[in-house]
This record gives sequence, structure tokens and C-alpha cells, in this order.
Amino acid sequence: MKNSLKIVAIASGIFFFTYLIVNATGIFQLYKSPTVANEPNLELNKAFYASNLKSPKVGDFVCYERNRELYS
Repeated sequence: MKNSLKIVAIASGIFFFTYLIVNATGIFQLYKSPTVANEPNLELNKAFYASNLKSPKVGDFVCYERNRELYS
């Protein structure tokens, strides 16, 4: 019983640390398509992941978030 609890604690710690690193660096980010402007490639209100590991090339889909402080 103690071994399984220790394994679960270590695994959840590794998962949490990995989540913090990925979230802080922005390696993978979750976006949502709020409009139909990207159809038929991205449907309305569909979630998708994007990565910043590669530089965009001509024809690539680029994701960005609007700075809400400027529009408030």
C-alpha cells in the first residue's frame, strides 16, 4: 500500500512540474476558434493546440491572443 501511494505521489509531482514548465514557456498552448473566419479548416468554437517550437512559414496558421487590457 505504501509503495503504490509513493508511486502515485511521484507521478503526480512529475506531471505537475511538467505542466508548470510547459505552461510557463508556452511550448503548447490551447486556443479556441471564436469565429467562422477560419472555416473549413477550424470549425466554430473548436479547441486546438499550437506550439511555438517552430518558426512560422508562408501559409502556416499563426495563433495570437489579443491583449484585453488595450480593449477594455
